[in-house]
Formats: sequence, structure tokens, C-alpha cells
Amino acid sequence: MEETKLGIARGTAPEVKQHGEMLAKDHSGFIAAFERIFMKHGIKRTAPSDNAATGQRHQAVIDSLRTRSGANFDREYITEAIIDYRAFIALVSETLLPTVKEPALAAHLKEVLPAFKKHLAMTIEASRKLNIPDAK
Repeated sequence: MEETKLGIARGTAPEVKQHGEMLAKDHSGFIAAFERIFMKHGIKRTAPSDNAATGQRHQAVIDSLRTRSGANFDREYITEAIIDYRAFIALVSETLLPTVKEPALAAHLKEVLPAFKKHLAMTIEASRKLNIPDAK
């Protein structure tokens, strides 16, 4: 959520600020719903095997965003958001949904996946409006 706060605070293009506000609203709701499911069904969260590397990459992105301003901030923020959405969608589609055993968790993952795909499409559209090449 730190990237979200940075987008709202440091974004210069309206599309970046709107993206940050959308994330703050929607993702906090998704996270709260996951927490309720975990508690209700006694699900213990386990860190993925690449959790340390993912955490390091995320911190490097945050650190880099903190050094950026203006159009450079907007470009990096949107580019990283596209990368993150693609990674999350792949994680849910290819890893979590095929293996999750708790029906309530599977249902919630299926419920949020279209929203993340929509967010990805909106972020790609913002990148086009801002003349930012699509993240690879």
C-alpha cells in the first residue's frame, strides 16, 4: 500500500493520482475480505518460497519511486503498477486457483480476479494517455 500512498502524494498526472486513489479504496477492501476469510476458516498464511526476493524487489521499487518526481515518477509508478498487476493475475490464475482447497478462498479469488484485470486495463490505458510504453 506504500506505492499507493506515493502515487496519491507524488503523482503529477491526474491518471496517476486517480490510480492511487482507486488502489487505496479497492485493495483495502480486497485485503479486508481476505483477512475475514482467513480468520473465519482458520487459514494460516504461508509465505511463498520467493517471498524474500519479492520483498526486496518491492522495497527497491519504493526506494526508487521516492527519488523520482514529475513525469519520471509518473512513468515509473505506472510501469511498476502494470508489472505488479500482471504478476498478481498470473499468481492467482496459474498458482492459487488451481491449488487452493478452501472453497470460500477460491470463491473470493475468482471474485477479485476480474477486478484486477480491469485495473490492469485501466492502468495500461493511463500509460497510453501519458505516452508511457507498456511495461514488459
